[in-house]
Amino acid sequence: MLSLPKPAISIAVTKALTEGVNPPELIIETSTVTPQTAQTSHNICQAKGIAFVDAAIAGGVASMAAGKITFFLGGSEADKALARPILDLVADGIYDLGTIGAGMGTKVVNNGVMHALMVVLIEAFAMSNKLGVPSRTMIDILNREEGLLRPLVHRVQERMQQGNYQGGMSVTNARKDSVLALETAQQLGVPLFATLAAHTPYEIAEARDMGDLDYASLATLWEEWADVSFKTKG
Repeated sequence: MLSLPKPAISIAVTKALTEGVNPPELIIETSTVTPQTAQTSHNICQAKGIAFVDAAIAGGVASMAAGKITFFLGGSEADKALARPILDLVADGIYDLGTIGAGMGTKVVNNGVMHALMVVLIEAFAMSNKLGVPSRTMIDILNREEGLLRPLVHRVQERMQQGNYQGGMSVTNARKDSVLALETAQQLGVPLFATLAAHTPYEIAEARDMGDLDYASLATLWEEWADVSFKTKG
């Protein structure tokens, strides 16, 4: 079971293990690496007849010590079957995400969201601090059902998965609110990075005459750009 600091180190250690005198039957990669790194390590193992899974970790030291880690698992069915009894010893939950690289990809996406959201939250709390709003109050406001979870549950889970962008909070109104946030930050002397970048798609959507659609319709821009579909099949 590997937990190493860099993708290049993971590949090097995997290669060394497979070429050793007593190679392992199974390698479980828990390091945070790219899906491509997981695939490269898998190819190295496959050439030597060694099972390999990527089992990205969601949780920290305390969760590991308590045996309550969540794993994002990717690999062949046979290799995952070998890995599960080991992972179960410290797992609170295991998400079986499919083939090699899926576990690592999910961890990278999850971490990307957390790190980007952290910058957005710092920017927000800098603004609210300048406005004299206590941090505890702002936490309570964002922690409501209509707070941070609203875009995930209502926009992603409901509208994006259904492909339903009629009615709701319009792109035009969301763009207006975004402009107000940028103007307020400028007036307060608070630099914005993530929030400023997030404003750009609203300008693009407005220019594409999407103004009357719910602002979750920004998803259709990514459907075009990334050749994906968010609508749930069936």
